[in-house]
Amino acid sequence: MQTLERWGLVTGAVNPVARTNVCPVVGPPAQPQLYAFSYTVPATQAAADFVVAGGGEAPEGHANYRDVIVRLGDLSAEGLRDKLRYVVREMERRLQALGFGWADAAATQAYTVHDIGALVGPEIVQRGAATGGLTWHFARPPIVDLEYEMDVRRVTSELLLP
Repeated sequence: MQTLERWGLVTGAVNPVARTNVCPVVGPPAQPQLYAFSYTVPATQAAADFVVAGGGEAPEGHANYRDVIVRLGDLSAEGLRDKLRYVVREMERRLQALGFGWADAAATQAYTVHDIGALVGPEIVQRGAATGGLTWHFARPPIVDLEYEMDVRRVTSELLLP
């Protein structure tokens, strides 16, 4: 970590490790699996790639997530709207910390088992958070009582392995 700090890769809200942990509801794997990972390599010029780690509707940095979950247990339309709004704003904050905005995103992914269909237009698309489209995964965030997670990325190349 000290080396990463020396290179300026760990500063406040910026973390060099991006991850999204989700639990698929349909066709879940028999055991935990690594589906994808991202890493960086030195470049001769500034790359325009980024991966913003997945986040749910609870502010980070607290002793436990449950105490700070947005509208804990509220699965009403307004409860889901507030959860989604919080997460979209957090992804926006993370993008800005990296020097990017929604217009730079090539892929936005949502993870929830709840019907967010009516929220996609007004809360995601109209905010500009789906310029590269939105992929909705029918999966749960890995923390009990979180209901919605999202991540954002733009990468120059992706390698799919069998």
